[in-house]
Amino acid sequence: MEVTARLVRAESTTWNAWPDGTARLFNNRVAHLFDIEIVGDGPVGWMPSHTTLELNEPGAALPAAPGPETLLSDLLGLALKAERHLLDSELTERTRSAGAFRAAYLPPAGADRIAGVIAFPLWATDPSMQGPLAEKHVVAMRLTLTLMDSEGPRSVELVFE
Repeated sequence: MEVTARLVRAESTTWNAWPDGTARLFNNRVAHLFDIEIVGDGPVGWMPSHTTLELNEPGAALPAAPGPETLLSDLLGLALKAERHLLDSELTERTRSAGAFRAAYLPPAGADRIAGVIAFPLWATDPSMQGPLAEKHVVAMRLTLTLMDSEGPRSVELVFE
C-alpha cells in the first residue's frame, strides 16, 4: 500500500474559493487539512475513527472528521437561522456552494485507489496554551492514518516538521 499526504490550507483550495478568489466555506482557523492518496493492490479504505493528528508533541490527538458534514454543520445551522429571520447574509449561498468540498472529502473505501481531503477540526481549547487550538503555533505534526486493505487494518504514521 502506498500513502501520500500533503498539508493544505483551506484558503488555497479550489473547492473553497468564490469566483473573485475570496474564501467560500471557511478559513484556515477551522481545521488542519490534508490531501490524502491511498493506493493498493486491491480494495483500500481508511478508518476515520482511528485517524488522529498530534500537534508539536506526542499526547493529546485531534480526531479526524469522519466526513465533510462535521465541518459544515455549524454553518448550515447559522444559515438556517439567518433564512428564518429573513437576514441578508452570505451564509445560505456558502452552504449551497459546499458541494465541491463534500465531493473532495476522502471516501471511506474504494477499489485500488482513494484520494481526497481529510480535516482535523480546531474547535477545542488547548489547556497548555489556555486558548483555542486555532491560535496554537504548530512546528510539527504527526498524522496517524488507520487504513484497511485485504490484509486487514494497519496504521501509518507520517511526521511533518
